[in-house]
Order: sequence, then structure tokens, then C-alpha cells
Amino acid sequence: MHIIFAILAGLAILPLLFRSFFPYIIQDWAHMANVMGSIVKFAKRSRRNPPYLVLDRFFEQVQKHPDKPFIVSRDHTYSFRETDRFSNKFARVFRIHADLKEGDTVALYIGNEPAFIFIWLALAKIGCPVALLNCNIRSKSLLHCFSCCDAKTLIAASELTDAVVEVLPFLREQKASVFILSAESTIPGTETLIDKIDQASDQPIPQSERSSITMQSPAVYIYTSGTTGLPKAAMINQKRLLSALVVLSSVGVHSDDVVYVNLPLYHSAAFLIGFIGSIEAGSTIVLRHKFSVSQFWDDCRKYNVTVMQYIGETMRYLCNTPKKENDRDHKVRIAIGNGLRADVWREFLTRFGSVHIMEFYGATEGNIGFINYVGKIGAVGRVNYLHRKLFPYALIKYDIEKDEPVRDSQGLCLEASKGETGLLVAKITQIAPFSGYAKNHQQTDRKKLGDVFQKGDLYFNSGDLLRIDQDNFIYFQDRVGDTFRWKGENVSTTEVADIFAMVDCVEEANVYGVQVPELKGAVEEVLPALREQRVTVFILSGEADTEGVESLADKIEQAPDYPLSPALRSHVTAKSTALYIYTSGTTGLPKAARINQERIWAASFLQGIVGVTSEDIIYINLPLYHSAGLLMGLCGAIERGITVILRRKFSVSQFWDDCRKHNVTVIQYIGEVLRYLCNTPKKDHDQDHKVRLAFGNGVRSDTWSEFLQRFGDIRFCECYGATEGNVGFVNYVGKVGAIGRTNYIHKVHTTLNIRCLHSESTVTVASLLDGTESSKKASELLCPKCSWRQKQNWKDNNRCNLPLMLSDLIM
Repeated sequence: MHIIFAILAGLAILPLLFRSFFPYIIQDWAHMANVMGSIVKFAKRSRRNPPYLVLDRFFEQVQKHPDKPFIVSRDHTYSFRETDRFSNKFARVFRIHADLKEGDTVALYIGNEPAFIFIWLALAKIGCPVALLNCNIRSKSLLHCFSCCDAKTLIAASELTDAVVEVLPFLREQKASVFILSAESTIPGTETLIDKIDQASDQPIPQSERSSITMQSPAVYIYTSGTTGLPKAAMINQKRLLSALVVLSSVGVHSDDVVYVNLPLYHSAAFLIGFIGSIEAGSTIVLRHKFSVSQFWDDCRKYNVTVMQYIGETMRYLCNTPKKENDRDHKVRIAIGNGLRADVWREFLTRFGSVHIMEFYGATEGNIGFINYVGKIGAVGRVNYLHRKLFPYALIKYDIEKDEPVRDSQGLCLEASKGETGLLVAKITQIAPFSGYAKNHQQTDRKKLGDVFQKGDLYFNSGDLLRIDQDNFIYFQDRVGDTFRWKGENVSTTEVADIFAMVDCVEEANVYGVQVPELKGAVEEVLPALREQRVTVFILSGEADTEGVESLADKIEQAPDYPLSPALRSHVTAKSTALYIYTSGTTGLPKAARINQERIWAASFLQGIVGVTSEDIIYINLPLYHSAGLLMGLCGAIERGITVILRRKFSVSQFWDDCRKHNVTVIQYIGEVLRYLCNTPKKDHDQDHKVRLAFGNGVRSDTWSEFLQRFGDIRFCECYGATEGNVGFVNYVGKVGAIGRTNYIHKVHTTLNIRCLHSESTVTVASLLDGTESSKKASELLCPKCSWRQKQNWKDNNRCNLPLMLSDLIM
């Protein structure tokens, strides 16, 4: 009897012991069951002939519940049937007016709106791969993304017209078709879409239009940034796209759910998980143009949202809003995303209630992914036996200093121990392939790592450092490549440096990212070092809620506005440092060019040299942290006593409107600015302005000629100079293509004594030629009895008695 009781007691306590030693066994088995179900479903579909595509699943949903809402956007609702019919209209327009056929790649340059989904489905129906262009890219990056996937056609939103105009000449060279999502367009070489859609048939597109599509055919190109600089196009084939169908359903999303999509559809998270995943589940998509922290919960309540997507930044923004009594008044039950910090995770749950947060890890081009189905705070996933067997992966030891994996004496990699940070690598197999990047074999090969655990094997190199703890939870630690996060996106430091290098006064630029722990913590990374150096840190506006940072706005508001005593600057001389302007070079870190008072005076005279008078109004839209905007623009305006129209940054669409509104007579430029202006659509009032003078640098001869022909008789003064240099030129003649003119006095590097005929005083101008200490300060050149513009008053006392123009004298 005692034995029976002992056995029963043992059986009774066994589940408790089992749960103690295997606390996540139930979730593990449930997840494995979901994974197995998804794999079986995927295997059946991928073996069908003709191939079963994502489009076929969409057709099934149209047949199953045609009147069910599929897309809700800005109070407009489109059922599955309406979405199907709209996409048929777009497909027919593309076949007739764009002459698109199966296999032609189309670049989609549109934000989050129903037309994005209509167009993607339309192109899928006629067998066209789609390149999803980031709506924030411009110029060089835009052209690169269009070209690298061999796109034939560009479809752009109407609000992105200015960006299209910038690259239109290059698109014409490639004989690309350009469609604008509007009913009318005044841009030559582009076609409209909306007017054609209204007249198109909504009858189904026959399957024969896509009969040659296989599971290996490209379906979509999604762009990702990395150490190469320009974005790389990750090719997602039909098989990979089909596998994305089951992501949402595998975490418990079903047809009764309402999925809130406010992340960009041109990224994999929103496109593959939000949009494609909703096709599989048959759920409703609430499509938001972009994330809005003030409208987020109102939208969730209004549309009865049950599933939301996130990135770490959006969750942090939500937690930073003022608390409200209705914070928990919503129906959201699942949140799926990535990049969520542990502290924000806890705060979100505490404040907004019991939402099942499913943090995941994955790369657009990668062959491995994890999902934290347990809800362990801070983890991106969990080691699962079945998952690891199907998709072999490992964390290997990585030498951060050498930026390479650690290898043993035989040249093989070493697996990281539990609790140790290691580089994630995943074996490239038939089940887990790596398709690489379009037209970028070099970067494709760089993502492959060979001889990992045995000679000849091949793994995908994620470039990410992860850690597995003793409970088999996986944590993201860091990224190896030269990228930084900005508003939830990976940004290439090289690409940003290339943008800076487009400014002609920048010789070379180097960019790196720093960690910003808090919203106003842009300097927190270096605050400890600044404190040691007793550096005071101010923020210009807002509250300084970070230790060691003070608010300048508060002090300005309290300060009196009476003038400061000149005695405070009585020690300042011509050689005193006035400011530092940074320029980059081969050293990597920016170099601080020291600008003294004398140099500022010299630079400020440029406007007088080129003929600016006190009656002029100058338009400055170049950055004031560069020498062109600050020294030649703002300081020159102070010297001349003229009005400055200060624009935060250059806008091609607002440039001439600003000039007309403010009666601008003088403009500054760099070559890119003028090229953008020339690429805008021609208008009847192009020459209706008062601009008479333009000075700057970097303008090409063809742009120069085109600008004059189109915008009228404007005097150009092209300049040359370096922030830290001691020589400069001005093309005061207006010779197209030249940056200056050889001048006898300019070439002389000995001291020149210049005598003023009125005052009989003699001044030395060697400082303006070679920067020697022996020369007198530049301000002495401005004789109190004479004007710089009276050219007869200045003579070379040593060399000739010919009258000299100021431009001849100095430049």
C-alpha cells in the first residue's frame, strides 16, 4: 500500500518537477507544432505545378470572403474583391501603356497607401518583379537603386515628383518609362496613371500572362544598407515570398484580426510580415501613411486593431507620451517587431496592459530568423531543437579588433560558449538558401563564410553579434558593419559620407554612428569625457533632462538684451581665433580648420569683390557650418550691410518662389543646386525674378549655359578655395566653365605694398596671398577715406602705376 502511495505521490509531483527543470516546455512544443504545420503547408504548396504563388493565396481569400475589408486607409475601406478589381485595372494599364511583360522589373517609389498594394498585386498578375524603393532616397542613391535591379519602369507618388525631376535626365538616357500616380502632370517625359485607371477594365488577368514564373523567379527586391555605401538590392524569389506567408499565422494571427501597419511598406517588416502575412491569414490591414505617436492609440481604438507591428523607436515614442486614463482601453493583443529595449518593453507592458510582445530577429537577405514566442523580456528568440536541425546555425567566436572570426590552427572557426557573444552564421542549404544581392557579386560573396566547421562548408555571415544564455534564450548584442540606426532604419556611414562629398568644398568625409540612449541624449556617449574636460553642454531648445546638459533657451529668456561692453573683447586681435570649421581628409576624423579674425575679414570681402552692394538681398540656403554659407554668405552680408534671406536647407520646389517673394537679387550655389533647378519642369515665369548675381562653386559648363539660357541674364562668379587653404580664385569675367583667371599680382608671393592715393597710406597685402605673420591685418586694407569699389584709388607702389580692380588685386 505504501508503495502505491509513493508511486501516486511521485506521479503527482512529476509535472511540478518537470516544469521546474523545463519551465518553457509547453511553449516550446506548441511553437514546434506551429512550425511543423507551417513547414508541411509550405512543402505542399511549393511542390504544386503550376507553381502556387502568393497571388494564388490572395485569389483564395477573394473567393472565400470577397466582401471582407482587406485595406482600411484614411477612412476608405477596400474589400478583397475591390482590391482584386483595382489591381486588375492597374495591370491592364501597365500592359497597354507601359508595354510591360512577364519578367520586366518595375521600381515602385510610393509610400504607404492603398495604391502600393494595388500596384504590387497588378504587377504580380503580369509576372513583373517589383523593386521597392525607399521614399527617402534621392539623386545618386535613387538612380543606383533603380538601375541595380535592371528596372524598366518607375512608378512614383505625386508627392515625390521633385525627387523624380532630379534624376529624370538620367532615366531618359536609360530609356525608362516614368509614371506619376496622379491624374495630370506637367513634367515632360512622364505619364499619368489615375486618368488611365478610371478608363481601364477590371476583368481578371489570365494566368497565361505569368505562365513562365517559377519558384526561383524574382518576386521583389528589398533594399538594405551596409558597409558598401549605396543600398544593396536583396532579391526575394517566389519561394522565399511564399515562406513569408505563414509568419503571422504561425504566431496566432487569424482572419478575425485587424493588423495595424504603420511601418514603411518598402521595408521587409511591413511588406513581408504585415502585408504578405495578412494575405495568408485573411486579416484586415489598417494602413497608416506613417507612424504617428499622437494618433497611434486613437487609430487602434477607432479600427479595433488587435495586432500591431513595431520597431524599438516607435515603442519608445509611445512610452514617452503623457500618461492617460484610457491607456489600456484598446483591443491590441499581439505586437510583433524588433529592436525593443528591455526597459522600454517593461514600461510598455506596465502602462498599456497585457500585450503579447513577439520580438523577432531576421535580415531581409538572410537565411535564418528567430522569434521570441515565450515573451522573455529582452530576448529576440529561443534555441529550438527542431528549428536548429532544419536551419543549422551557430554563434562563432569573433575578434572585434581584427574584425574577423577567430580560427584555430586548422583554419576552422570556434563555436562560442553559452553566455559568450558570438557572430551568428547560418549554413547555406537547399532549405535555407542565400540568394544574394542584385548585380553585386562582390557583396554577395562577402556575406558568405567558408570553412566554418569543416573544410568546404559555406555559411551566411549575418554580420550580427548575438548571445545565448543558459536558458537557451537568444539576445542581440551588436552589429559588426559600418552602419547606424536612424529612426528605425539601418543607415550606411559610407553612403552618408558620399552625400557630404557631393558638396564641392568638402574634400573627403568620414561618418560614424554613436549610440544615443535617450531622446535628447545625442551627446551622452561623450558626456563623461566632456565632464572630465569641464566642458559645458547646452541644448538650444527644450528641457535639459539629462545630467550634465543645460537648456540654453531658459537662459536666453532670462537674460537682458542691452549691449555687452566692448571691453569684453578688447583682447581680440587680427590673429585671434574666431571659429573652427571642420573639413575631412585621409585621417578619417574631421580636421578643425582654425579661422582667425583676419581670415574672416578677408573672406567677407568676397561679396564686395563680385559686386554686391548694400541694396542687395542675398538668399542663403547652404549650410552655415560650412565656409561657403558662413564666411562668404553670412559674414559677407554683414560686411556689405545687406539683408539675408536664410533658408533652413535647399528646396528645389521653393527656390524661385522664395526669390520672388523676398525680392532676392543675389544667390549662393553649389553645382548640385543649379543642376536640380535646371531639372525642374519649365515654366512661363522662369525669368520672372530679380536675381542679378550668383556666386559659388562646382557648376558644370553645360549646367552653367543651360541655367543662363533658361533663367535669364544672371552674372555668374564661380569661385575656388579651400576652407584651410591660403589661395583662392574668382571668375570675375564670367567665362563659362572657369573657376578664376590668372593674374600677375595674384601669382606674386612676395609682399606687395599698396598705396592709397587719397590718404597716402601704404598697406601690406601679403597676408591675403601667403598668410605670413609679417603681413598686416586684412582690415587695414579698408582705407577709412576710400571705397573698395573706386578702383582708381589703389596702385601697386612697387610694380606699376596702373589702376587696379579689387578683384585683380586680391583674386
